[in-house]
Amino acid sequence: MNKPPIQTALPVLKPLSFAVLCALYSLTPMPAMALDNNALPTNGQVIAGSGTITSNGNVMTVHQGSDKLIATWDTFNIGSGAQVNFLQPGASSIALNRVTGSDGSQILGHLNANGQVFLINPSGVLFGAGSMVDVGGLVASSLDISNSDFLAGKNVFAGQGKGAVINQGTINAKDGGSVALLGSQVLNEGTVVARLGSVVLGGGEKITLDFNGDGLINLEVNDPAMGASVINRGLLSANGGTVAMSARDSQAMLSNVVNNEGVIEARSLEQRNGRIILDGGSNGVVVNSGVLDVSGRNAGERGGNVTMTGQYVGLFDNGRINADGDVGGGTVLMGGDYQGGGGVHEADSTFMGQDARISANALSSGDGGKVILWSKDSTQFYGGISVSAAGSQGRGGLVETSGHTLEIAGIVDLSAVSGQGGTWLIDPFNINITKGASSGTSSSSPFTPNAGGSSNLSSATLNASLSEGANILVCTSSGAGTSGDINVLDNVKGVGNSTLTLQAHRNIVMTNTSISAADGKTLNVSLYSNFNNSGNGSVALSNATISTNGGNLTISGAVQPDQAWASTNVSNGTGISLSNGTRITTKGGNVNLRGATSSTLAAGSTATAITLSNSTIDAGGGNISLTALQASSTGTGDAFVLTGGSKVLTSGAGSITVDSTNLGSGNGTRIFSTSNTIAASGTGNVTLRGSAVSGSGVLVCSTAATSAQTLSVSGGTLTIEGSSGSGRGVFIASSGTGVVTLNAAQGGDIFIDGSSAGDAGTTLNSTGTGSVINVSTVNGDITLNGRTGSASSAAGLSIRSGASGPGNGVNVLSGSGDISLLGTAQGSGAGVSFSATNAKGYNNVMTGAGGNITLNGSSRGGAALSFDHGNNLLQVADGVLRLDLDTPTDNYITHTDDVTTLNASGSGAVLISRDGLVHNGLLDTASEPTRQYQQAQAVGGAWSKPLAPDYHLTAVGSAADEVKIDVAQTR
Repeated sequence: MNKPPIQTALPVLKPLSFAVLCALYSLTPMPAMALDNNALPTNGQVIAGSGTITSNGNVMTVHQGSDKLIATWDTFNIGSGAQVNFLQPGASSIALNRVTGSDGSQILGHLNANGQVFLINPSGVLFGAGSMVDVGGLVASSLDISNSDFLAGKNVFAGQGKGAVINQGTINAKDGGSVALLGSQVLNEGTVVARLGSVVLGGGEKITLDFNGDGLINLEVNDPAMGASVINRGLLSANGGTVAMSARDSQAMLSNVVNNEGVIEARSLEQRNGRIILDGGSNGVVVNSGVLDVSGRNAGERGGNVTMTGQYVGLFDNGRINADGDVGGGTVLMGGDYQGGGGVHEADSTFMGQDARISANALSSGDGGKVILWSKDSTQFYGGISVSAAGSQGRGGLVETSGHTLEIAGIVDLSAVSGQGGTWLIDPFNINITKGASSGTSSSSPFTPNAGGSSNLSSATLNASLSEGANILVCTSSGAGTSGDINVLDNVKGVGNSTLTLQAHRNIVMTNTSISAADGKTLNVSLYSNFNNSGNGSVALSNATISTNGGNLTISGAVQPDQAWASTNVSNGTGISLSNGTRITTKGGNVNLRGATSSTLAAGSTATAITLSNSTIDAGGGNISLTALQASSTGTGDAFVLTGGSKVLTSGAGSITVDSTNLGSGNGTRIFSTSNTIAASGTGNVTLRGSAVSGSGVLVCSTAATSAQTLSVSGGTLTIEGSSGSGRGVFIASSGTGVVTLNAAQGGDIFIDGSSAGDAGTTLNSTGTGSVINVSTVNGDITLNGRTGSASSAAGLSIRSGASGPGNGVNVLSGSGDISLLGTAQGSGAGVSFSATNAKGYNNVMTGAGGNITLNGSSRGGAALSFDHGNNLLQVADGVLRLDLDTPTDNYITHTDDVTTLNASGSGAVLISRDGLVHNGLLDTASEPTRQYQQAQAVGGAWSKPLAPDYHLTAVGSAADEVKIDVAQTR
């Protein structure tokens, strides 16, 4: 595993080692050397319970007759050649030995007991090098216990004894037994073993032990002591049990109260998981630079639990924590539990050095474990954490590295052979994803991060941790003058099939950077802003690249992403902005964007919900969903904007959906300016929906050849649906030399449906002299539908041209499919209107061989069908051109200064249903010269309002070129 080039800062703390060890070793130098090798305890007196004390040379025997015994001693020393044996009624029997003299106790020889021995000496206890203690259980304490508490089973130890408790020898408790070393200062440099039991080191002025009866002890330091500390430099072992080191220092200073420099092991044994607790209270420093081992390596075993809590918690140097398990990893908590919960004390700061390692892996099968690095203030992580899974069903574990400010340059392994990788949660205030995080330490303490308020996450760390199946979540909150932003300042690239989620309290910003999958791997990416759901949290990508290689991309709000919004409350801001060459490619993955503006924007705000400017989204076969909400009733901005040469593309079965809502005066969906494209080149659909209050529901606009707009499908359906209160429902416009192309190839259909209460429902408006609107299919159907309300004087469906010359203007063309023109006006406008701004305007509706044209016009207060200026052509070839008209007025068809041709070539026919009047109309067949029919001419020359229910008029011409006009009375 490559390690980041970070120099681990050693803890620069209160100089504990020298000061404390001077006090600790004040017991040992001369007195230990001067102690007679055969020395034994002196003047022992049994004051409670029953028992006898006998000596034979260098061997003393205490015969205990009662379950509990209390004895007092002037001294309690055992020379290196001496031995003291306690013969007790049973393993649960306890002998309390209290030293009343002023000298500390030195155990340099052998102490044996088949039960439990309590040794109390306020001046301290030393188990010297080479000493051997073999007991059922042991408490060695410089804190006293009252006789009454002892006899009542209340194991409360208290006092201001200044003596330390030191072990340099070997202490063994029987299986299921326990060893407790208690005092204001406790040091282990030897070996303490309590298999299936407990080893506890406690530092304070009042300590309570709770013997559970299963060999385990609960240790609680009730009152602190000045300069309290517990240190391990040797071996503490309680496999299948618990090792606890706990101390409380009454001095509110940065000092090591719990420090492990040796080995602590509580490995799983006989299906019993081990547990290690290092607890420094609310104002102590807890440090591990040694080994904490709760692994379960035998068949069927799981890793155990490690908890390190204090005001400051650190894993330094080559410190190791091992919670691996054969069938599942264990749990490691440093500074707190997940998200600060679980009732675990929260550290102010947590530190893990570069060379430190934590593992909670599954070894043969099963899931990875849980590792938490938590603090209320600052967490610095530079080492390595592994929670990998094993076996075909194993899932990677959980890692959290959280704090208000973070410095992260370590490595996390979440891998799983099954592909079900684990999760890494990173939870600070502001955070920057950068090329390299600093060491984060000041000259005085590793627990003081760099100033500035923002956290740093190394991109190298992030990249390496996006391993097979990994799920990494970066989640920010606000506080301490920060807003909870995420800034991607360096490129991110995964190494396996994985998921990256950025969840910001406020904004997510990417500028000139990329997030991409490894070659041949997929990366699911989610960018969630606005976690506070205040409407103030946007996502801005500028010259950015996101490439998922088959993974999905979601950009949305962080609260219920399928319903929430990335949102802006800045008057000219954007909820989701893709600009300056931003490119998103997913190669089959789905793309989902949900952008909004705040409902509280100031009047006149131009903010937009989603804007794509000079940017590309290419799903490569995946689906694309773009949902926009302009929520301010006084805002003037559009909901969705596509501009600046942007492209939204997919292929295969992928579809594209744009769905926008505008509650202000802007447009729902707006596509304009430099040439833009929305295209589904496979069998998928393209759907544009938009609703507005006073703007257009959907506006597609081209003003020059360089701003051509293209919407296209291949085998799917192109659908445009728009609605508006007082604006146009669907407005497709070209001016100047602008070109708008709506195209469906290979059997695809086009469906346009617009409605408006106060303006035209659907408008195709080509007003420039060289402008063009082309709506075309190869052999698919085309439907243009428009509806207006009773307050509108506009047409339901309006086709208007100002372009000069054939080929320009509005062209609705189908190779062999049917064309339906449907217009309904509840007001005074025409149902369907063809118009031009001048006599040279062209409007063409044409189908190829076999295609039919149906025009259905209905108006409550105007003409069912209106031709106003320009050149209008409706033409079928071997198909039927049918005009179906409905109006309560007599103005079924009106003409004003137009040249209109209804042409049915080949075997085609023209049918007009409903009774109507035609003014200045032209009917054309392929073989017959143009014949003008005037109203009220004789039968055979024109048609007039019928007098009979079924009136047929056949124009002059051959049977093949016959134009049949079927007028059916309906009133």
